[in-house]
Amino acid sequence: MSKIIVENKYCSFIDVLGYKNIVLSKTLSNDEKVKFLEDIYSILFSAISGQLTQIRQNQTESDKLFIKSFSDCVYLQTNDPYVLLFSLHNIYNVAFCYHRNIPENYTPLLRSGTVRDWTVKIMDIGSLATHNIDEMYGKDELANIVGLGITRAYLASEESKLSGMRIIVSKEVMDQLKLIKYNNVAFDCFYCECPNFFTHKDLPKSLKPVKLFFLPIEENEEGKKVDLFELCWPVFDYVWSNNNSDIHNSIDSIFMMQKDFDDKSLRHFKKTAELILKSLIITYTIFPNEYNSEDVSKVIKKLQVITDTQFDKPTTI
Repeated sequence: MSKIIVENKYCSFIDVLGYKNIVLSKTLSNDEKVKFLEDIYSILFSAISGQLTQIRQNQTESDKLFIKSFSDCVYLQTNDPYVLLFSLHNIYNVAFCYHRNIPENYTPLLRSGTVRDWTVKIMDIGSLATHNIDEMYGKDELANIVGLGITRAYLASEESKLSGMRIIVSKEVMDQLKLIKYNNVAFDCFYCECPNFFTHKDLPKSLKPVKLFFLPIEENEEGKKVDLFELCWPVFDYVWSNNNSDIHNSIDSIFMMQKDFDDKSLRHFKKTAELILKSLIITYTIFPNEYNSEDVSKVIKKLQVITDTQFDKPTTI
């Protein structure tokens, strides 16, 4: 029997916001609940299978991104913080914008906590019923994860008291990045240069590093001091099209889904809109020539009304 290996990894737990409310709803029929769940999983399948397959192909065999799903959750872990953050960025971007042209379909909000800590791969109990024990060692698809890494990642997502579609990143992960202060906006912002894990020899632009932007979080919604960051997942120099950013798709999606939130869930909508507002401002300072300044000003004002926030516009507007 092989020895169980304890590993310190970069871990992220992704959860679907509102899942419990869907399945416990007293107003939705079972058919309507199934339709919501089908929308959720079709989106996650598209966002994860396409994006992460490409990323894993560009990794060495000994350091493949590990992926495990259960119920409404997805767990990721890897040796490389840049791989994990790049993967999360793309999952969130694709998932949020997936149904922007199909208003009747449900677009779930995701939230994840990202940490670095120890985990152990053990045999998946369900797989023991269908596989010989000796066949299970070393096969990720037959492994389950336990340890402090997945526990802390879960707590960072579920117990952080932070609303909205957020990629919440712990300090020990941020300490491994080469952060640079971004001074072109009126709020605290940092970025790091990340390898493009979609690199392809026939796409010269994909050989360049991409910038990942982060916002510090100093206090949660209960007023408790925290030392966290969040990744601005709508900001990205997108390599597969002629668009420099997908931010316009995120804006379309946030306006389209406003009707889906009641008083209890409105905080999630507003915090997601605030992240998109800041991401729009960042994006415009990077690519001012890609957007009409009057349109950007109108969208900023509209998002400021939704979020009850006020930021100075970039000087380029």
